[in-house]
Amino acid sequence: MPRSSRSTRITLVTAVGSALAMVVSAGPAQASVDPVYPSAGEVQAAQSAVTSKKQQVEALQGRLNASYAQEQQVRKEAGEAAEKYNGARVELQQKRAAAKVASRKSREARQQAHTARTAVGELAAGIYRQGGSLGDLEMFLSDGGPQTVLDRAAGFAVVGKYRDRTLEQASASSQTAATLERQAARAQAQEAAAEMRAKQAKGEAEAKVAAVQSETRRLQSQQSAMVTELAQLRRTSVSKERQRQAGLRAEAERRAAEAARKRLEAQRRKAAALQRAKEEAAREAAAQKAREEAAARAAAQEKARERAAQEARAEAARRAESQRQQEAAARRAAAQKAREQKAADERAAAEREQAQAIPVSAPEPAPAPSGPASGASAAIAFARAQLGDRYVWAADGPSTWDCSGLTQGAWRAAGVYLPHQSKLQYNDTMRVPISELQPGDLVFYGSSPSTIYHVALYIGGDTIIEAPFAGGYVRTYSVFRYGDLLPYGGRVLS
Repeated sequence: MPRSSRSTRITLVTAVGSALAMVVSAGPAQASVDPVYPSAGEVQAAQSAVTSKKQQVEALQGRLNASYAQEQQVRKEAGEAAEKYNGARVELQQKRAAAKVASRKSREARQQAHTARTAVGELAAGIYRQGGSLGDLEMFLSDGGPQTVLDRAAGFAVVGKYRDRTLEQASASSQTAATLERQAARAQAQEAAAEMRAKQAKGEAEAKVAAVQSETRRLQSQQSAMVTELAQLRRTSVSKERQRQAGLRAEAERRAAEAARKRLEAQRRKAAALQRAKEEAAREAAAQKAREEAAARAAAQEKARERAAQEARAEAARRAESQRQQEAAARRAAAQKAREQKAADERAAAEREQAQAIPVSAPEPAPAPSGPASGASAAIAFARAQLGDRYVWAADGPSTWDCSGLTQGAWRAAGVYLPHQSKLQYNDTMRVPISELQPGDLVFYGSSPSTIYHVALYIGGDTIIEAPFAGGYVRTYSVFRYGDLLPYGGRVLS
């Protein structure tokens, strides 16, 4: 082998060896500075964790919203039970008063019957003591002469009338007493039934309020736990999460109030349109009636003219015939007839003028709704003085209230009596559209007038004062915050 080739081969081997040595020695250092990338599986796992966390947050928020709605529903049910008991108490008071009146009338009737029976007995005893009576023959056996006979006959007539009247009074008094005793017995039975219903309603209300308080505590504890869990999932503080939930609830209430306001406004517009349609129909009916009356008058006038013309033609014929028979008589008759015709024409003209002067009666305008009772400011002042007082079902003061007890107490301070129940207060007030409420009016909540469960006092500015629910306190609130506000409030009239 030539020397140059061998030298070249040695050089290559040396270079390769050196390069391998460098690679081996540099391998660990180079690996330590290269970036480490997550695998596709790790990326997918992270995305799944994020999605799962988001789903947990959404599911937990949904459960929390459902808990809030459930809390509102159980409070509404408690209000319904409390107002049912208030109605039973009012009924019991009425039945108790009616039973007292019926019992008093029954006692008076029994006393009158006893007095009448005593009078009958005294009459019978008097006749017996006098040895009886010979009846109508006794007057004819008298030896006192004709005048004595007449006097005794008159006396018998008076005694007979008195006896008959006494017997009739006794019979009528006994019948009246028996009727009133039956009425008293029915009234007492109704009182007993009303008392039983009141006790049952009280038991149901107590059980419902206790269940609501227990359920409210459970729900609030559940809500607190869910808020804490949400804070952990969102990596926020519990206080921040509570503020967020309060804001969400306030926003939900605001949206519900706005929806209720829009719904009531639509109902008001519909009612106004119906009222305008009724008024237009009434005006059209009045105009049609006026046209018919005018046509009838015109027809009557035309008939009168026709009769006058016929009479004139007949009269002319009679005048002509009379003239042929006797000229002189005809002239006198013609003069007389002319005077009569003139008088008839004047009367007809006067009748036409009178008929044309009769005015067409216009429909009377509907009376405007009366304003609120003069004591509205006193009622509002009283209600404001109770702000912060505790709600207690069936309470009517002086420091605890339920919803209808507060409105009753407020108007009682103004000198107006309202029954202690929301439905009865609805019946005892005048209907006013929500858009026309004035301070002092009452507002009612329920799906219909027959399902009213809550009442509050309107103070202006879409604001009410209310005793809200068990565990709550007298407060001011938006009139639209409850979704089942009835479209008509109640105006208290003094």
